[in-house]
Parts: sequence; structure tokens; C-alpha cells
Amino acid sequence: MKSNLTIILFLKDRHEYNNRFLKYFFKKGGNIKLIISDGGKKKISEKVKKLFQKNTRIKYFSFPEDKTYIHYYKKIFKSLKYVKTKFVLFADNDDFFIYENIFKFLKFLENKNQFIGAGGTMIGFNMIKKNDKDFKLSNLNLIYDQINLAKKSKIDRFNIFMKNFSDLPRNCIMKKDVLIKNYQLSSKYFENNIEVKDHFSALFNVIHGKIKIFNKPMIMHQTHLNSEGGKRYSAIMKNFSNKNFIKDLILLDEILSKKLKYKRHYVLESYFKNIIGSIIQNFSLKTEPSTKELYSFFLSKLKRKIPKSKNIEIHFKKKFYTKDIKKIVQSIEIFLKKNN
Repeated sequence: MKSNLTIILFLKDRHEYNNRFLKYFFKKGGNIKLIISDGGKKKISEKVKKLFQKNTRIKYFSFPEDKTYIHYYKKIFKSLKYVKTKFVLFADNDDFFIYENIFKFLKFLENKNQFIGAGGTMIGFNMIKKNDKDFKLSNLNLIYDQINLAKKSKIDRFNIFMKNFSDLPRNCIMKKDVLIKNYQLSSKYFENNIEVKDHFSALFNVIHGKIKIFNKPMIMHQTHLNSEGGKRYSAIMKNFSNKNFIKDLILLDEILSKKLKYKRHYVLESYFKNIIGSIIQNFSLKTEPSTKELYSFFLSKLKRKIPKSKNIEIHFKKKFYTKDIKKIVQSIEIFLKKNN
């Protein structure tokens, strides 16, 4: 039976995780299709290519190097055009997908046409390698919690999401047609402003239709020194000091207000209140902060924390560390030991 889902794996160098991602996909991914979208300066190795060259479910496309976020977003849009299935899921090679849950979410979408997407929670972890054959997943933490994006009203979904803003909509199974419209716009506008591009694409998904978020894990994400989140600090700083920053936000407001069919500036007001305003309120200064202090504080809140040492003790929060998650962790640890 053919799958109705395509995973797009976006690559930019960091090839040490490619082999691991592909082997886990072969083991757990069933009949899901995979597109490898390579925008790295150094392309995928011939050794790794041999893992999938004869596999008809996998297609590899080489794109110009992602020198800027403009190039990256254009790569996303072009990659979506190669998709032949109804649904799409974006992937990074340092993630482990919980495929058993992905199949459940996909089945839900196939039976609920009124939904444009479905997803679950995302769990971060560090990986400790004690020796060549002993791996442990450490420091499990809940990155994305379950939120209700299934409201019928666009404005209700928008308001709920703005109060719980995250990259979660990017990490959901989505209808291809929605993503095509989304990235056609986000790849065209906002120049190299990655924050506004990312925020726009997340809000576009939420506004466009109902998204079911299950209280089940969908992604195990490894935190490490080469994480893309840690590389965005300098890019964010440039964006907030860019003369076009406010202009980009006004354009974001203009496009999304039309999608919401709501009055102009509502999106912009909510953006400042929930994303920027909430950060400013955390200042405990007697006087109004300077621009330099504001940028410094804002950026410190956005910068992803990277562990300084690999020797980190394991600690779990009992609230989300269920029996199911324990089994997932054990399964990944066994896979890593066998596929080192």
C-alpha cells in the first residue's frame, strides 16, 4: 500500500548525522517517502548515497548552497514542488521521529479532511557516549507541549497560538497544498529576516486550518554544539537592528490580517504584546531600557542554550516521562548501540 506522506530532510552540511537518520528511517519508516534536500557547501557523500540509491521511495536533490536564509526558504519551496503525496513532514538529520505515532497522526488526517495538519510533542535530549558501544539519552526536556490548535475559528486558533508561540506548526504533518502557498509567500518576502520568515510561516499554518496536536511524542531532538538554533544568534541580532525590521512586521500584518479576515494591525498588536512585549515586561529596571539593553535581553531569551559538557547527569521530569516515552528512549539507545 502506498503512503500518503513524504518526509523532506533538509540538509546543510553536518553530515555526521546522515547515516544515523537514514538507517533509523529504513528500520522504522515503513512505506513513507523521503526527499533529501541538500543545500550544504559540501554535499552528501557517495558512501551515504549508496544507502538509498536503489530505493525508489527516496529521492535526492542538490540545491545551491544555503548561504542565506533567502536561499534556504527558496530551497524549501522548490523541494515542496517535488512532493507527490497529499501530506508532508519536515525533518532535520539530528532528530529521531517516533514513527509509530506518525502513522497514527497520518491515519487521523486521512479520516478527518477538515484538519490541515497533525502533530505531537517534541522532546529534547543530550546524548552521552560512554564508550564505543554504550549510549545514553540524557537531560530529557519537553520542548513543545500540547496546545489546542483545533478550534474552528481562525481568530481563536491565532489567539491561542500567540499565547503559546513556538515552532510547533513547522514540526507537524501538513497538507502539501497549504505548505506550497505558505512557502511561496515566505520565500518571496521578508528578505533575510529569519525570525519574521519563521514566525510568518508558523502563523500561516495556524490561520489556514485546524491542526490536531496529540499528547504523544512525535520527535526526539538532539541538542548539540552544531545545532542550527545555536547559529542563529548573530542573524537575529542583525534582523532587530535592520532598518527593514518594522517594515517586515507591517507586511506580515498585512498578509495575515487578510487571511484572518480581520482588521489591520490586529496581528501586529498581538505580535508586540505576546512576543516582544512579554519580554520587555521582564525588565526590572527603574528607567526605560536603552536600545542596546533591549536587544541584549531579547536575544538572550531567544538564544538556544547549548550544554557546555557532554558529561551531563540524566534527569527526567516525571510529568512527561511516561512508560511510552521510556520505551522510546530505550529503543533509540538500543538502535544507537547496534548502529554505531
